[in-house]
Amino acid sequence: MRRPHVLLSAVVLALTLSAGVQSALAQGTPAIFTGRVEAKRSKEPVPGAVIRMYRIGSEKQLEFKTDKKGNFIKGGISPGKYRVVVECDGYNSLEIASQEFMNNETLKIILPLLALK
Repeated sequence: MRRPHVLLSAVVLALTLSAGVQSALAQGTPAIFTGRVEAKRSKEPVPGAVIRMYRIGSEKQLEFKTDKKGNFIKGGISPGKYRVVVECDGYNSLEIASQEFMNNETLKIILPLLALK
């Protein structure tokens, strides 16, 4: 009589684990934001530019810098809409008012900065 109980328990456990895995997969992998900051006219890289991302409707803020070749990569971005601000000495700042990020997405972009006169 115990065998049907054991089998039923195993089936319930398997279904529970399967539902948990499906739920985790549905949530997906956080987005990745990658690209390059460059001078608008010369297309030269802008090293050390600061990129700030403000999640709209939240206090969440991310901040990172470009490398010596003007490249950047930031992973772990939760889905949602963000205001993106790029700043560097000697350049006008650039703002993207609303950029949406979704799970399992890699957004690659060139961010052009106009040099101050």
